[in-house]
Amino acid sequence: MNRTPENGLDLSLGRIGSLTRLQPLVDQLFAASGAAFWGLPRDLFAATLEHSARKRFGEESPGAGKIEEYLSTLHLQDLALAGACAQGRADAWDHFVAAFRGYMRSQSRLLVPLFPRAKLAEDLAARCASATAYRHDPCQPPLH
Repeated sequence: MNRTPENGLDLSLGRIGSLTRLQPLVDQLFAASGAAFWGLPRDLFAATLEHSARKRFGEESPGAGKIEEYLSTLHLQDLALAGACAQGRADAWDHFVAAFRGYMRSQSRLLVPLFPRAKLAEDLAARCASATAYRHDPCQPPLH
């Protein structure tokens, strides 16, 4: 049974429950992540942490200690940057492209050896930016 206005239940997202019982940890992780620098609100960062934990644990019912251990292993700065990019923050996208352009170029030759590497990296960066502007999946053709 999924959440409805009548029953208030949400059993579709796994069994870890809400992270509300771990608020001090969430506060600490939020501060360490630099999410505020990107303008990512604490509640969205917390939702991202919760989503990650639900994906990791699936239908398990881990204790608070196991959840805390998992969350403490995450690359918090990358998570905050990804969250800000997902929110369409242009400054976050600019940073992402600047920081990872070289990596995208080096990996592009493994993906498509016959295609000019720099062009593929630039095309990928442009598609990521346009995905933010138009809210579509960068792996899919743009919607016209």
